[in-house]
Amino acid sequence: MFVIQKDRSDHFIKGAVTGKFKWLAWFTLLFTYCDIYLGAYVRHKGASLACTSFPACYGNTLIPKLSGTTGIHFAHRFAALVLFVLIIWIMVSAIKQYKETRRDIYYASIIAVALTIAQIFSGIFVVMSRLNVFATLSHSAFITALFATLSYICVQTLKGKRR
Repeated sequence: MFVIQKDRSDHFIKGAVTGKFKWLAWFTLLFTYCDIYLGAYVRHKGASLACTSFPACYGNTLIPKLSGTTGIHFAHRFAALVLFVLIIWIMVSAIKQYKETRRDIYYASIIAVALTIAQIFSGIFVVMSRLNVFATLSHSAFITALFATLSYICVQTLKGKRR
């Protein structure tokens, strides 16, 4: 994306982001990294099907016993919910503050929300399909694209003239 924007950077970047937005973007990237590893831990511990329904774990139990593989699986679900809130926060901030001055961040934040929604549905599909290979591969693909998009946003927060 940088190569494409190199000659048009003035068109996209008309100012710096605030310190608060930069902190939010980098914190969200770090949180995403931790959630990715938590998801890998779910897979490693064989906890992918520890909660066999959605949104509740066992039929109507919204918050299950938080021990063993069920606790690991539920922790990943909870972290995903927190991540969704953080990414919505990034998008809302980008729409309010940077729609005109930082189109790069504005568009990337919308893409991040779309990828997060796709990630959520693919995670639900993993559970409901009982680890269908397409479901697990799409879950991995969407998180990879989401992490790349969040990384792009973070790099873009380093550009622009300071306010």
